[in-house]
Amino acid sequence: MHDPNFPPDLSIQPSVSSSSPSKDILAFNQDVDIKQYGIAGRIWEAAYTLAVYITPPPLCPTDSTVSKSGSSPVLEFDPPSSLFYDHIRSTTVVEVGSGTGYAGIHVARQLGSFYRRENTHATDTSVILTDLENVVPLLEKGIQEHRHLTGASIRLEAHALEWGNPVHADQLARRLKALRKNVTHVLCSDLVYFPHLYPPLLKTLLTLTSPPFCDPSFGPEVIIGYRVRSLTKEIPFWQVFGTWFSFAPVLTRHLGTEEAKTAWGRFGTANDTHVFVASRRPESYMWSVPTENSQLMNGFGPSPPRLDDTFESLLLLGIDTDD
Repeated sequence: MHDPNFPPDLSIQPSVSSSSPSKDILAFNQDVDIKQYGIAGRIWEAAYTLAVYITPPPLCPTDSTVSKSGSSPVLEFDPPSSLFYDHIRSTTVVEVGSGTGYAGIHVARQLGSFYRRENTHATDTSVILTDLENVVPLLEKGIQEHRHLTGASIRLEAHALEWGNPVHADQLARRLKALRKNVTHVLCSDLVYFPHLYPPLLKTLLTLTSPPFCDPSFGPEVIIGYRVRSLTKEIPFWQVFGTWFSFAPVLTRHLGTEEAKTAWGRFGTANDTHVFVASRRPESYMWSVPTENSQLMNGFGPSPPRLDDTFESLLLLGIDTDD
């Protein structure tokens, strides 16, 4: 079977970020990892944007102009990252298509830092990185190299989860059952790119947001970092995703001046990236997930079948769409 991390004519270079709060702390050798793992060995741009969003308030660095006092402006988000709500103590994050593990390891580090800052002894927090079976060694290497940054209160693991693979899904479900954990958050970063992978990706997201992974009455929040690369190819994914999930873009504003306090804008504009927060539509738990990929991509599930236009409506309302 062809490895999707090595498509024909692959030519990619390591990425850099000036904005991620973990850019000087998390160390990944992308040159080496790209040679060995292809697409999975690169940190893709949306991961850096996600890292800024998934940072405890009010310590949210940004690459914007520093204030006159010399400190970075503070970002306020709408919605704020639910990972840092005070009342949530049992947190289980599953990252899908983790690649290097940058985003998931960042989450583990930020949760550990938040618990220490709040003097909260949360020992029931898990961050699970997943990818193809042949990428798991890369994830395990990243975990080993950054274990000292996450703290003992965070359980950080790597598991195989090929999209649409029921065996891998069952293995992960049994692991979570052994830990007595329900998934509270699903993390995705730059996963919408190859159209032939949309059906298995969608099926995996539906699996992780359904029993036995969660309680439908309190389903997981899905946090998606996304960068537009080929809008016409990517819209079909969002049409089906919106059939099963309600979602909205994260908004942000800089605090520090009276004018800035009222100026909300879409987060990620400066980097041509987007962050969406999503959750399962309650009625979707009554539907059967189509086994045929063609039916899934044509809106089957609800009766009659339908495709959602949330993403296209957001485009019309002002999301930047340069291809």
